[in-house]
Amino acid sequence: MVATENLVKRNEEKVSPSKQNISGLENSRGLIKWMRNANVGEVSEVFEFGNNYVVATLTKINLEGDIPLEDVKVEIESKVRKKQKGKMIVDEINSITYKKLSELATAMSSEVKLATKANFLSSQIEGFFSLEPKLVGLICASKNDVIIKPLIGDNAVFVSKVISRNEPRTSGDFSQQKIQITNELKQNASTSAYNAIKENSAIVDNRNDFY
Repeated sequence: MVATENLVKRNEEKVSPSKQNISGLENSRGLIKWMRNANVGEVSEVFEFGNNYVVATLTKINLEGDIPLEDVKVEIESKVRKKQKGKMIVDEINSITYKKLSELATAMSSEVKLATKANFLSSQIEGFFSLEPKLVGLICASKNDVIIKPLIGDNAVFVSKVISRNEPRTSGDFSQQKIQITNELKQNASTSAYNAIKENSAIVDNRNDFY
């Protein structure tokens, strides 16, 4: 029917009971509530979300507890392939003799990118689109003007060098920083207290059945 009627078929995986909307469908909480009481293979009534009319079917129910291997097999295989590819690239880099990053980049048919800012408090380096927490940590812990050994990051293999760094300020007015840290500590304390009470209570949260 999808093909003959020129309809759009979409999949939404890992829908939690507390999720408010299906991606791309405004005010679609009603569909999520329907999923909670549906059986595998059941087809829904027609839902209207904005300009979209949706008919859904429930293909799987994920139970609490350990995730079956079959459900994460593709994800595991992808991570293993990425890791092995990273090791192969590191081996190739280690087989090359170079004294400058530009020489290595030429040999690897790559390019040298200049990152203007790396902060230990952030997992992202300015100038890069992806999060690379391991690279940030390595750069912050490395000395200036020393080419760092290859690092297998989350999205690429990096060979880096710290050109310069801003020395920490030890004098002056730190009142704004103190206020910021105090507010963060208050927020963390409030959140931690709430989670501690929640974990040690016998309350069952059934709000998802009503909202």
